[in-house]
Amino acid sequence: MAEGLSYDLFWAALTTGLLGYLVARRTLSIPVALSVTYIKIGIPFVYFAWFFDGTWTMVDDFKVISDATAMIASGYTSISALSNADGILQMSALARGPHILYIWWNQFAFYIFGQHYYSPIFLNILVTFIAGYFMHGIIKETVSDKQYLRWYQVFFLLHWDILAWSSFANLKDVLIATISIIFMYFVVQFSQVAKWRHLVGMGLALFLMFWGRYYMVAILGVSAMSWIFLFSGRKLNKTGLYIFVIIGVILFAPYAFSPTTLAMLNPGKLIYGLIRFPLTPRPWAVPAAYSFIIFPSIIHWVLFLPAVYTGWRIWQQSTIGKLLILFMIINLTFFALVPDLQNNRKRLSFTMIITWMQFHFLWSLAWGAVHGYRRGQISLKATVTGSP
Repeated sequence: MAEGLSYDLFWAALTTGLLGYLVARRTLSIPVALSVTYIKIGIPFVYFAWFFDGTWTMVDDFKVISDATAMIASGYTSISALSNADGILQMSALARGPHILYIWWNQFAFYIFGQHYYSPIFLNILVTFIAGYFMHGIIKETVSDKQYLRWYQVFFLLHWDILAWSSFANLKDVLIATISIIFMYFVVQFSQVAKWRHLVGMGLALFLMFWGRYYMVAILGVSAMSWIFLFSGRKLNKTGLYIFVIIGVILFAPYAFSPTTLAMLNPGKLIYGLIRFPLTPRPWAVPAAYSFIIFPSIIHWVLFLPAVYTGWRIWQQSTIGKLLILFMIINLTFFALVPDLQNNRKRLSFTMIITWMQFHFLWSLAWGAVHGYRRGQISLKATVTGSP
């Protein structure tokens, strides 16, 4: 329940606000970065100080809180839980599988902000700043207009879906989506200058993803490999890449393609899933626990067809855009084949990419109305090495 103003709440807001501002300041001016930070931190601060009543909570969030609390009660710190083999085994037992990342994330949040429902949520808000920075880093390789990039950064950080999913409920989907964006950032960097540090970045992202949502490792890997070999337009020295892929297959494939995962596939539901899942959640069928996404879901429906059209245009014009959209298509196809996973929050795994499609449409519409249609079109680099 709402606890009013407290030291722990102030500490969580101040810490994440300061760190988030420092991340935003790398691409935004001081006034804009401050304004965005105040909004992003102010929403959960006000909500948990005066309005939190447990309505916007689910089964999964209390399960992971219970697991993190059990780890603390067993005497594990956020460090010893990872440095001690028994700690990892206990988290795996609590999670009933390898997806222990968010249990540890909650435990870490409790350690620095206190054992409150909102503690991991403030960490998730900080993660959205990081996701915005890496999305900016990807898009700037294909868009040269600095004003466009600055406004996209603001749009992303204040996007209705990003704000809703990160500000009220303790769910791991924001963290999972951010790891996906970081992975694709390093894929883009590798496609331009093939260096080992880019492979290391990709490997670390996949490693974290394995412990967060293991089947996403296969989706990311297939997306990256397909894009590099089919669309990147670069003659790469693929020796390091082959080694990377072989190691990835050995480590992750037994889990990503386990009998449990494969048993969930339902090819007969593919067409229905391809239509239903990208439109999830339906505004008129949102349960009370998810009512904080009613407004964002309405906007998503309104912008759905324009976003699809814009995504097609981005695919035509931008090689880097193909990577993001290819990941989204493969992601969408997987969830369409697995009806049991098509819940209200799984679309967040590619919502961060949808933000670019929506923004590109709205930007072109606004600038086209003011300056004429041609000037409303932002030039996208045709290839990763092309000119705007």
